[in-house]
Amino acid sequence: MFIRRSVFAKIHRHASTVRRNVPVCFSSAAAQWSDDEERPWSEDEEHQQPEEHLACNERYEGIVKITETPCKKGLGIYASKDFAKGELVVSSNPIKTTSTRCSHSVQIDWDDRHILMDIPAVLINHSCEANVGIRTNSNKVRDDDGDEGAYDFLAINSIKKGEELTWDYEATEWEISTPFRCTCGSAKCRGMLRGFKDSGEIIRKQYGEHYADYLKETTKNHI
Repeated sequence: MFIRRSVFAKIHRHASTVRRNVPVCFSSAAAQWSDDEERPWSEDEEHQQPEEHLACNERYEGIVKITETPCKKGLGIYASKDFAKGELVVSSNPIKTTSTRCSHSVQIDWDDRHILMDIPAVLINHSCEANVGIRTNSNKVRDDDGDEGAYDFLAINSIKKGEELTWDYEATEWEISTPFRCTCGSAKCRGMLRGFKDSGEIIRKQYGEHYADYLKETTKNHI
């Protein structure tokens, strides 16, 4: 499991540690901005607010739950029921769209288009052996700028109640702007994560159709 931390104040406090040496159960994707770098989203986004986490848990009661991970170094999303293989677990909506990557954004198009998903999806942690896969959703919900498109998360295998949900970040990112060392602990851990550009063949074999649609349209212009 690779944890994407949710509370910016905690992330920023440990930023230098994250860049140098990422311990197990700590997110190396977080806090990749320098102090003077413009951030694409504010520090008070809803996915960082405890009251929003409580509200989300009420909405998704009996389905999934946002809770502290066992190692107490970040939040995770846990199954509140059993899910069968292929079952829809969570459907995300886009909150904002930007051309600038950050630790919580996901890429959805070749035109350097990145979105911030709503909770609980934005808090699903990474694993190189994920138990949920993605597909472009069909709910056609538009973000604040009128753009549409986000991801559904489906069970790749059967998932038991109480199990943490994880997905593979390289299944959406063509090229990670700041490659980082993964600490998911899986037997299939790829070590350095650089994006689909480097790991595409592995992603295809491991997840079948469950990776970003735009990456299925790879042409020589993107290689």
